[in-house]
Amino acid sequence: MSKLKIFCIAFIFTFTLIAILCVLTSNPLIFLPVNYFPLAFVKLALLIGAFSFGLAFIVLPILHFSYQKLKIAIRETIFCLIGTFFILQILFLTAGFFESHFLMLRGDFLYYYRGVGNSLIYLAIWNLTSLACSYFYTKNKEIEKENPELLDSGNNFR
Repeated sequence: MSKLKIFCIAFIFTFTLIAILCVLTSNPLIFLPVNYFPLAFVKLALLIGAFSFGLAFIVLPILHFSYQKLKIAIRETIFCLIGTFFILQILFLTAGFFESHFLMLRGDFLYYYRGVGNSLIYLAIWNLTSLACSYFYTKNKEIEKENPELLDSGNNFR
């Protein structure tokens, strides 16, 4: 599975679930006030596009490269699952700190974890998406490693 396919899967899955859950629970898509005009969906698409791009083109290749260089005794799938989970938590902690610092003039690392509006929906969906995409990415890398002749033929999973 290529990086572009992972990007598309992550984007479509995340955008669809977050939009549906925010509308059903009457939470804002991104910021207050709650509105569901097309511009709000465009802003949500840009945010999720940035997340999906970072996951598919930055985080997963870096974790794959790190695994190859470190030669750890665990499977690459486990390494990437743990790595994407911790990277996402660090991202949420720092983003929550900066948002709370600029909104309330005091930084709070656990701002998003305290149940602020739609942040719990974002946490759940983005964790699920990043774990699923890292699993598919590493499984594809294992298939490519076991069957290098598939890469030379026209049937190369890309």
